[in-house]
Amino acid sequence: MKKLCYSILLFFFLFTRISAQDYWKLLPFPDSVNITCLAVTGQGDIFVGTNTTTAYDGVFCSHDEGQTWELALDMGENGPISIAINKSGAIFVLGSGVGWHLTKSTDNGVTWESLSIPDYGSKVKIVTQGDDTLFVSQWASDGGRLLKSENGGVDWSLVFATELHVSEYISDIAIGPNGDIYISLSCFSPDMGGVYKSTDGGITWEFLGLENHQVKDVEVNEQGDLFAGVYYDFLEGGGGRFCIVPRQYRNNRMHLGTYGKWADN
Repeated sequence: MKKLCYSILLFFFLFTRISAQDYWKLLPFPDSVNITCLAVTGQGDIFVGTNTTTAYDGVFCSHDEGQTWELALDMGENGPISIAINKSGAIFVLGSGVGWHLTKSTDNGVTWESLSIPDYGSKVKIVTQGDDTLFVSQWASDGGRLLKSENGGVDWSLVFATELHVSEYISDIAIGPNGDIYISLSCFSPDMGGVYKSTDGGITWEFLGLENHQVKDVEVNEQGDLFAGVYYDFLEGGGGRFCIVPRQYRNNRMHLGTYGKWADN
């Protein structure tokens, strides 16, 4: 069955020159693979990660706005969980299986090199900041971990950790326009989860709220507005969704909509 990638179009229309168009098109994509992540370069090249436990999972690339695809990085049965591209165009692929930790390309996916990374548990997300800084989240046996590298993945330091929270992990990372760092925590037990913020590169953290929520996504727009997506609320039950709130009605707060109710933290 041919898969058509809706998620590619979301990022494609947001970050390329045709973003002003008000319609959607379906893009062809290789058969029988499941898409896990994607990223787009400044030149419009699309890199898509697949993880289907098939013989040709890895990173696919398109140089013609998604019309044709080629396998840029063959990862066998251990496809990537997250892809990030820095300001210089270097591509970082976070692997999900044994033997694939962090892979980097500085020539638009032509060649790749492997980088080592501390192994606290399952890898979840990678984001870039500037030319050299990377953040990687992991799910350790006793909670969430956030690692930081300031030299392109050569050296790493631990900048955030939760303890004795076996079912908690850092689900998403977002960098604000002013450099502030936001992380969302998801969980499978009460008294965990939420959103944290750091204004000093990860040295200190402030809890913003949404404890007892399975926060799956956190995003910051160019104006610094913060949005969160919630899968489940342990207090009232039910799921959640992104809510866009007009900036003139905001007061530097985070707004969340869950089953038609507003939670303002």
